[in-house]
Amino acid sequence: MSVSQEAEDVLASLTLTSALISDGMEQQVEARVQAEYLLSLVSASDREVLHLSIIQGLDGEELAQRLGCAYTAAQVRLCRARARLRVALERERGVRNE
Repeated sequence: MSVSQEAEDVLASLTLTSALISDGMEQQVEARVQAEYLLSLVSASDREVLHLSIIQGLDGEELAQRLGCAYTAAQVRLCRARARLRVALERERGVRNE
């Protein structure tokens, strides 16, 4: 599995985990720690966008309203934040494998 695919899988698992309220406390804590670690790899503005989208589950107009911008701008910010997170995660995984 490529590092890029692994980054996508981690993001997908965060989205799924944050949506599963029936998870036990241990899984919720583990998911929160993993999310905080991943978000620590990017800038504060990217963290905000990713947190709103992935953790809080906002999308579309809700995300745009919270960010105080147009729908299209919110989608662009989210796309760029996810791309920067993927790059940061790939870099982090590359450093660990050296």
